[in-house]
Amino acid sequence: MINKDDLQKIHILGQREHIGAAESLSTDVQLVSVDRGYDDEISLLDLWLVLAKRRYLLLAIALAFMAAGITGAVMKPIVYGYSAVLQIGVKGTVAASSDEGSSFIDSPDNVLTKLTKSYIPLAAAQFLQVNPALKSAPKITATMQKNSDLIVLETKGQEKLSTEYLSVIQGIVGLIQKDHQPQMDIVRSGLERSLDNAKMQLAQLKTPLTLQLKQKKFEMDFLNSNFKIQNLKDKRLMFIKKQQLIAQKKNNKNKLASLADGLTGMESELLRLNDVDRLLEKRALDLTNTIKNELKNRDLTVKNIKSGPEAMTLLLLDNQIQVNRNQLAKIEERLNIQQPNAREKMNNSIKANKRSQNLHKKLFADIDAKLQKIDIDNGQARERAVLVKSNLELNNDKMLIEYQNSLLAQQQKVDAITYNLKGLRNTQTLTPPMQSLQPVGTGKKIIVIVSLIAGLFIGIFCVFFLEFLSKVKERQKEQVAS
Repeated sequence: MINKDDLQKIHILGQREHIGAAESLSTDVQLVSVDRGYDDEISLLDLWLVLAKRRYLLLAIALAFMAAGITGAVMKPIVYGYSAVLQIGVKGTVAASSDEGSSFIDSPDNVLTKLTKSYIPLAAAQFLQVNPALKSAPKITATMQKNSDLIVLETKGQEKLSTEYLSVIQGIVGLIQKDHQPQMDIVRSGLERSLDNAKMQLAQLKTPLTLQLKQKKFEMDFLNSNFKIQNLKDKRLMFIKKQQLIAQKKNNKNKLASLADGLTGMESELLRLNDVDRLLEKRALDLTNTIKNELKNRDLTVKNIKSGPEAMTLLLLDNQIQVNRNQLAKIEERLNIQQPNAREKMNNSIKANKRSQNLHKKLFADIDAKLQKIDIDNGQARERAVLVKSNLELNNDKMLIEYQNSLLAQQQKVDAITYNLKGLRNTQTLTPPMQSLQPVGTGKKIIVIVSLIAGLFIGIFCVFFLEFLSKVKERQKEQVAS
């Protein structure tokens, strides 16, 4: 074995200094210069020699770890995987042209939270109640890919408990299905009602009576329009209208003449009322003078009354005075009340007559204007009637198109609801919970290989550690010997 001390060149330099008057120190400074040529090659060779020297220890440790790995692999129970893929249900699908896609019964994040926080712990507790001999429940995990509606339920366990593990997973699936079923029933019921209503409306639209009622109104309006156009084209009707206007004009002319005659009579009557006023005023004046004279005669008679005949004369005078006074009162009443009333009534009649004449003159002018433009109005009315007829034809065509469109739209609505109803899907598993075909976990070969590799590494460490301890002991012995 090559000794490193033979390859070292040691140079020793000593130096001593005296410091201070009362204290002296002796210091030997040794500077060691080590020649390390070929150090890497020698180190690798030394390592190999060390391993070769303690090869039996290395082999023993490696074999011990390998034996432990083989023992662990043999004693390790066979573990299988148990899984189920859960697909979240949808309320229905929309038309292919829509960008919304399907609508989940419950959001995937909510379903995942319910599984991990509620249903999986509940299923684990029920598993322990059913299997009290077991100390722990299977560890079930729920995972979901991003933007996916699939949730994977997984667990691991021995094959002898496969039935229990599969039933636990199936129980979790049943809990989430039971949670989603009421929502699915509500959605299905609503879609079925909507489908029944849509089918009923479609049946009403398809009934021939519906279209007939719509067309009946257009047919009546169309017939009325044709009838109106024919009447406007009929020359006999035009002649009758002209004759009617001429007759109205003649009647109006006669009425004007009658009103003019009536106005003349009323004006004459008004003049006669003035004459009557003058006569009544003259009569009232005469009666007033007569009464005054009679009063004078009465006063004389009263003064000269001496016998019965004179008293009789006085009575006759009083009676005559009273009669004249009554006549005077009637004349004054007629003059002051009846005559003004009659004059006012006559003036009102004259005004009404003049208004009637003005009205009939206006009617007379209107009739002349109508006679002059009756042909023009007839042509314009005929053009309007033709336009109305054309609009009716267009509206009828438009109504038929709208009717067909409404039929198509209602049929599409029925198809869409039916499509949504068929698209309903409850939360389900794509396949029943199943056991993996091959065991899962670390294989026995890998365990043995890993144990062997670990034994080699630990053996190498132990070899070098023992060599290190050996070198330390040798160095200590050399120092003691020197």
